Amino acid sequence: SVFILDEPFHGYYIHGKAPSSRGDWGHTELERVLHDEDKGIGFSRGLSPDGCQTFEMFLPPDTAVQLSNGNVAHFRQELGKVFVDVQMTQDTVARRDPPKPTSQDVAQMSQHRCNVQALVDAMVNAVMRGANEVLQLRSSFSWFWGVPPNVLTLQHPIFYKDQDSISYPN
Repeated sequence: SVFILDEPFHGYYIHGKAPSSRGDWGHTELERVLHDEDKGIGFSRGLSPDGCQTFEMFLPPDTAVQLSNGNVAHFRQELGKVFVDVQMTQDTVARRDPPKPTSQDVAQMSQHRCNVQALVDAMVNAVMRGANEVLQLRSSFSWFWGVPPNVLTLQHPIFYKDQDSISYPN
């Protein structure tokens, strides 16, 4: 999956689910599974029942997600904290002579990556649980004029399904 924020409350999400429960495939096996999927054999990989895997998203400023440990985190605030931690680690390395990371620096960066992954996983799981409200089709008027929803009034994230024929159909 790919989660891209190009603005504070706007971005894109590619669901990117593998064609089966396995992540590693040989070329021949992958070709067979994708061929079967094209014929309707197998399971849906989309985030929505229609198989859509690409979305434009809008996040309310106070989007909260439940982490796997049961704690609730404010998505943007926690993401901002992780980015500050990453910058601090990079600054520490840059001040050394020579500027070379230690094994502790590598471990810290790995922990930062895991923290971001946990936030994104929590967001995706929240979207999947609330799919009926979150996944929406954008109106032709809104799409044509590029009118975003008012993120300050949103009660939950909005994921507009990619209907521009840019995504690959399932």
